[in-house]
This record gives sequence, structure tokens and C-alpha cells, in this order.
Amino acid sequence: MGSDPMARAVTACVVVWMLAALGGIPLVSADPPAEPDHGVNETTFPLLWSGDTDGEIGNTTDGDVPSTAEGELAAYTDIPFAEPPEAVDPWNRGEHTSFPETSRDTSIHPEHADLENGVFVKDAYVEIFAVVPSTRARLDPDETSLYVAPEGQVLATTDYRVEMPATRIDNETRTTWSVGDHNIDETRLLVDGAVESTQSGTHTPTLSFDDLGKYEGQEHTLTVETDISVTLSRTTETCIDGDNASVCELERSTIEYPSERRTVSTDLDVTVHKPSIAGTRTRYPNGDLGVAVFTSDPWRGFTVGDTTVTGVWQFYSARNPAWDRLVHSTDGADRVRHSPIHPLQVSAFPSATGPSATPRATSTLLDTYGIERDPPELSEDVALDVVTDPYTASYGIVARIETDEDVPETLTSTGLVSGVEVDHSIDSFYEVPTNESALSLAVENATDEQVTITVSLEDAATGRPINTTDERDTIVVNGQQVDTDADGTATLTMPRTAGGITARYEPGPWWRTPQAYVSDTDTVYVEGGAIALLQILYRMAIPIASILFGVYLLERTLGWRILRSRRP
Repeated sequence: MGSDPMARAVTACVVVWMLAALGGIPLVSADPPAEPDHGVNETTFPLLWSGDTDGEIGNTTDGDVPSTAEGELAAYTDIPFAEPPEAVDPWNRGEHTSFPETSRDTSIHPEHADLENGVFVKDAYVEIFAVVPSTRARLDPDETSLYVAPEGQVLATTDYRVEMPATRIDNETRTTWSVGDHNIDETRLLVDGAVESTQSGTHTPTLSFDDLGKYEGQEHTLTVETDISVTLSRTTETCIDGDNASVCELERSTIEYPSERRTVSTDLDVTVHKPSIAGTRTRYPNGDLGVAVFTSDPWRGFTVGDTTVTGVWQFYSARNPAWDRLVHSTDGADRVRHSPIHPLQVSAFPSATGPSATPRATSTLLDTYGIERDPPELSEDVALDVVTDPYTASYGIVARIETDEDVPETLTSTGLVSGVEVDHSIDSFYEVPTNESALSLAVENATDEQVTITVSLEDAATGRPINTTDERDTIVVNGQQVDTDADGTATLTMPRTAGGITARYEPGPWWRTPQAYVSDTDTVYVEGGAIALLQILYRMAIPIASILFGVYLLERTLGWRILRSRRP
């Protein structure tokens, strides 16, 4: 027997709805906004959405055509930032205030929220929307700490709904309910269990922390707690002219006020980020400034005047997909809707581009060093050049900077979190003097087969001998390494070859020694013997041959007789 087409259609709709409710079919899309807002300009906006489908995100003015060059580029790939993008914080604050309006009958919450139910308070929760400013530091596969500034704000959302008991008729008694009052009494931010700040009466609390540095250690647990209270009116009516309370006349009515108070909470582990640095400085003989800056934590780098020196870290911004959909919970029904709010999270990652110093014309990156880490794993949707092999975390950075006659007074260190920077007096850094060196060679003995030379190395300013034994610096003579002794001298016998003997002094890193030097070279020519005579004849033959060739050309072109004899 054939089935009714309408019945089949209804059945199919029910099945589709049930699959969607169970997560089998997405009910809403997850696309973030297509236009800038909250003060974020159209140049920066399309760059903030790493990890989204290329070509679907970005500021547009006509269909899907980006209105800026940055938007067009972001439509094809993800773009890293050299520093934490400042636009993320105003964006998150603006999105936070755009949380949908709610009522006592509906609880609006992200899908991942941990809901709690009481007698009258249902689907209650509090969730952290964003911490501003903050950066997710993707250091290696196992360490992805959330770095926060010592001062900042926690943006949270909280909601609930009120569920009243149904009207009850029991013989001659009728009991009805109504909502007397309902409130978000207080939302608190706790740091490691200690109350830091509070706010009352809002579904979108903004909770400030003023100085995480006052708490012991770097790692802390931020807890957000919300107190929710509901007061109901219960009316009891009793009739006297029958046993059916639905139709009788009332004799008396009593009203009671039962209430309920419920506290919900959520936790987030963070690491306070304010790297402390130590520095060493030097002044090269030509006036250049050398700085070596060290810290025990990941950090972005430093600036001196117009020079910016950075380590291995770059940054990107991506939306938090946990907020792509919001659930509207009512009595007996949940509806999943596209979320109108899209928080962004800044992440730091070790870039394959590596450390750098800019501008390159006036600054040179000399060295970076730190612990070796395995490369982190970014989301497969994030198309950025992360390192693929174990890398050296740039905890120490050394640079040489061209300066005017006046040495810059201030070095500004910058962290991985937006706004985390500290000014330091360069004069407070430990100073390593750097002098010119004087290298000289002298021939002690020479035969046709070998030559013995003496190498001398001293401080050009003081005349003090430079001992390179057991040091990082060395002297290279015609490709052969030699070290000077306590007197600053070394004797070396080597095969005799045509041409001069050249030596070069290669000093070690200035930041690893109490007295630094710049390099110097010297060349000596060995005279005497058959080889020396051949060298002299060879050197004389070149200019003579050149003169004779010039005279020959004059004879050919002008007809002069200079070299050829005249016959009578």
C-alpha cells in the first residue's frame, strides 16, 4: 500500500530537524562579519581573519570584490603581523557590547557553555568572551600558554532563564505563580581565589585587573563568578461553594514569596607577561652602538631610535570558533542561531622568516640565542610560514646600530602582548669597551722551500698584548689558524709560496668578553732567493710589456719608426 506524500514530507522534516539538533547538520553558518566595525579601519579589518576560508572574508564594496589592496591579498592567503595587532582589542570590546538582548524566558549562551539548573533558575551560565589584551603563545606542540598583560580586562557574558511551576488545581484549592523579581546580582573576577573586581546587573560584565604582578608567580587562574537571584509570587486561592476550584468563588487568598539564589562560575588559566631584561652595550671605534639584550621569557624584541630588532616571533589574529553559534534556550526548546558576535584572538608563532633588524641600511642583526624548541602545530586552516624544524627561541638578541655622534639614551623592550613594553636607560646596561686592534707580520727566516714569520697582536689604543689562547677570537694566516700567547705573539713556519702572506685577526663576540676588539689585517712579502728574483722579474715584465705594446700600436697607426731601425 502506498504511503501519503504529505506524511513522508513531514517525516523527512522531522528527521532532518532531529539530525541537526544532534549536530549532524549545521543549522547556521559560521561566517564572521564582512565589514569593519568598532573603529577598525578597512585596511586592517581583512587581515584579522586568519584561518577563515580565503576569498570569503574581507571588506567589500561591491559583491565579493575587496575594496583595498590588503583586502584583495587577504582574500587569497593569511597575512602575519610583525607585532600584535592593536585593532583586536577595540574589536572585541565592540563585539562584546553587541551581545543579543535577552529576557527572563530565554537563556542565550554559546554551545560550549556549562549550564546549571536550579529550582527556578534554569540554563544559567557565565563564560569568558575574551581577555584584552592577550596573546596565545604557540611555542611548541605542548605549550600554548595564554599570555596576558599585567593590566587588562576580562570580557564575559552571563545569562539564565526563569521557569515557573505550572498552575495547580487541587480540589477546592488553586495555586498560581508569577515572577516577582529576577537579577544578576553580582559578577566577580577572582585571581587565584582572591576577589579582584566586581560588577552588577549586566549580562556583559567587563571586569578589570590592575596588577597581576602583585600575585605570586607568573601563572594564574582567572575565575569569573555570577550570582543570580529569582523571586516568585505564589498565590493560593480557596473556594467555599464547591469542590471545584476552577469555578468556585474565592473565600481567601494567601501569597508567599519563595526565592532562589544560584552562583555559576568559569575558569581560565593565564600567564602574566612582562619580560624583565638585562643588557650589555658597547661603542665601536667608528661610533656605532652595539647592544645585547637578554630575557628568560619569549619576547618580541626592542627598538632603539629608528631601529627595530625582532626575534623569531610573528603574529596572527583569528576568530574563536567556539562563539560561531549561540543557543537560545527556552522552556522545552533550544534554537541554534548564527552568532552576531565574533571574538578575535591574537596568536604568536615562530616564523620561518626568522629574526631581523630594520632598517637594514643602518642596523645589523649579529646573533640570537635561546633554548631549542620543537615547532608548534598551527590549525590546518591557518596558511602561514611557521618553522618546520626545531628552532632556537630568541631569548637573547644582539645588534649593531649606526648612530650619530649622540648615542640613543633609551631602549624599549616589547613583549608578545599588545601594549607590553618597557623603556630602559641604555646607560644602565653593563658596558664592554671595544678598541681597535693592531696586527703585524714580520719575516724571521726564508728559504726557497719555507718561511718563518712572527705574528704580533696588540691593543691599538693601549699597546697591551692580546692573548688569543683559549679565547673565542683567533688569527688566520693564509688559511692556517694560529693563537698568540701572553706576549701577544706567535711564530709560524709554513711552506713558501709566490705572493704575499696575509693574516687576519678575527675577534670573538664583544658581548662574551670583558674587553672587545675590532678586526685587523696585515700582509708581508718575502724577498730574496730564486723565487724572489722570479717574482721581481715577473712584476717588472708586466709594465715593460705594456709600454712596448703601446709603442707598437703607435708605429702601426701613425707610421712612426720607433722600434724598427732606419736603413739608408
